[in-house]
Amino acid sequence: MPRLLSCPGEEMAGREGGRVTLTPIESTHLEGYSYDLKTETLVIRFKTADLWSYAYVHEALYDDFLRSSSMGSFFTKRIKPACPGTLISKGTLAERVEIWLRSDGALDFSGYWCATDGKNVLGYSEHEADLREQYKGDEGVMIVKVEEQAHGA
Repeated sequence: MPRLLSCPGEEMAGREGGRVTLTPIESTHLEGYSYDLKTETLVIRFKTADLWSYAYVHEALYDDFLRSSSMGSFFTKRIKPACPGTLISKGTLAERVEIWLRSDGALDFSGYWCATDGKNVLGYSEHEADLREQYKGDEGVMIVKVEEQAHGA
């Protein structure tokens, strides 16, 4: 069974101690999901680390989502246009780096990461100064310190 992901959330699907517990998805654009049958709410975390909730996702539609050969395509074609979406939280650069590394199979990603617009990871170093020197003068470059390890492979 795939490991569960957690991320900040509100009182909605899969809430445990103020966090939404998500089931990972093998997808190009989706990171994970959670569903609350009682409220018919589907929560999706995208690879950008943005967390969205979608209302009025009826059980039959959710079941079709689970059975689809491509959950990402099904979501884009059937759920997103039909069900109102609300942004819960905007993903941080650190969360985006974590998602990128997890999808790449990296286990230890502590250190400094450099990215453009929070989506494209440019480089890694154990020393912030190295990245600042390498990318000085480049516009839109962000550096973030990550002090965690991915949980299991």
